[in-house]
Amino acid sequence: MKALLLAVTVCLGMTANAQVIPPYSTGFEGVQGTLNTNFPEGWTWEDLNTVPFGNQGWEIIKNTPTITNAHTDSTAAHMFSHSSEQNNDWLFTPGMQLQGGVPYTFSFWYSVASLFASSEKLAIKKGSAPTALAMGTPLWINTAITNQDYEQATFTYTPAADEVTYFAFHYFSEEFQFILLVDDVSITSNFSGMAELANSGSRIWMTNDLLNVEVDRMAAGSLLMINDVSGRLVLQQQTTNKLETIDVGTLPSGTYLAHLFSPLGKSVTKRFVIAH
Repeated sequence: MKALLLAVTVCLGMTANAQVIPPYSTGFEGVQGTLNTNFPEGWTWEDLNTVPFGNQGWEIIKNTPTITNAHTDSTAAHMFSHSSEQNNDWLFTPGMQLQGGVPYTFSFWYSVASLFASSEKLAIKKGSAPTALAMGTPLWINTAITNQDYEQATFTYTPAADEVTYFAFHYFSEEFQFILLVDDVSITSNFSGMAELANSGSRIWMTNDLLNVEVDRMAAGSLLMINDVSGRLVLQQQTTNKLETIDVGTLPSGTYLAHLFSPLGKSVTKRFVIAH
């Protein structure tokens, strides 16, 4: 049976402008302390309840040696229900650089704390900024979350055009419920076989351990970014020639995504694998 160690914490909103290119995933690991707001880089939160209440707002909860809260490893995000009004609490991902016409799969794991029975409400929304006012209609919603074992939620979102999107976890449970847990969030896309997008005249291809980047003549000064499968940026540079060759053989073995963004707003993405 799960139990949770609670502490009274005053939560303040944060501001960040971190942006990442999917695939992206986090299990909220690397957090020091048991209960705090030290979310991974780029994550922010907003508490819109009007009545002050201790421990109110999205926080990180970390296992103690005898307590299990997380779906995997030792940490998860958690939200503690208000005692006198319906909750209105938001947790925002970093900005995701998404490409138009590409389907993205958003998944996460969720459960309620098992110390007391409760029925929780959660919606996932998207918007152009990490604020509640910028969020649109739900992409996923569940108004009767009662499972005390973790379950996975998955949905697909396909932007019509290139955009930077923030996804929000909106917790809106009724007053005097208990605790909702969220863990192992991921955003992925299938770029298999995609060497270029239709809206660009540029190309990216591999020759052995060399990444070849051919820039359209109208896209001089394009920005090249290479990310690993976790979304971590491993290389970023401005192109100066029509054809550039980059030695990527020194990268650790794994799968990478090369993204080329032109000043005209066009883009190319190529997935490649390094195997030593």
